[in-house]
Amino acid sequence: IARAPRWALARKFPAEEALTRVEAIEWQVGRTGAVTPVARLTPKFVGGVTVSNVTLHNFDEVRRKDVRVGDTVVIRRAGDVIPELVRVLPERRPQGAQPVQRPERCPVCGSQVLKPEGEAVARCTGGFSCAAQRQEAIRHFASRPAMEIEGLGEKLIAQLVGGGAV
Repeated sequence: IARAPRWALARKFPAEEALTRVEAIEWQVGRTGAVTPVARLTPKFVGGVTVSNVTLHNFDEVRRKDVRVGDTVVIRRAGDVIPELVRVLPERRPQGAQPVQRPERCPVCGSQVLKPEGEAVARCTGGFSCAAQRQEAIRHFASRPAMEIEGLGEKLIAQLVGGGAV
């Protein structure tokens, strides 16, 4: 059963867009080992907030949009919430900008990164020996939908994992 009637319609203004530059492309490792590219941008004020990072979702998306360090890109806040890289402006690309390479090794633990056939996401094979996966797993465990452990936040978890206590 839907929460809204079928005839209901929501009209939205087009999202505000802005130009900025890709300063770096870094790789984040999540709880399940997913290795996700994140573009670090020259900070730009868009739709009421300053946007300095935008997820590139997966390596196939990086290749499809042909995002490179130094590129001038169009960004917006999808649904006025989530920062999104709309497109690259290849005519403004700096000379000698190199295509991004998918990492062969985890940027956190150095374990092998594998991309299973038919999947979009590459994963770190380190499991709990990877500090990033361990930290995200503990954060998830302590979160409200799981155990709801008050006082055990991101900073404390980072200190525990970083100090080798967990």
